[in-house]
Amino acid sequence: MDLLNQSKFLQDAVMERQRQESLGFGQEFDDQNSEWEWSAYLTRLATRSLVKTPSASTDMETYKRDLVKVAATAMAAYESICRKESK
Repeated sequence: MDLLNQSKFLQDAVMERQRQESLGFGQEFDDQNSEWEWSAYLTRLATRSLVKTPSASTDMETYKRDLVKVAATAMAAYESICRKESK
């Protein structure tokens, strides 16, 4: 287990989530999404750098950034589901 990389990944995901919120994608927006919409968002984010580069030469830096965005978006989905359950 590489704790240094995991720590950086989590820190980057939290920073990305804060960026998303600063753009207006906060609780109010999040809570309007269904499980299907969250799944679509996550799938698109997880695969977009692969779709743009159909060859085996995927840009790993772009892919890593997209994975951070997936984690941040998954965080938002999880928090939204928890809020909905507590109502």
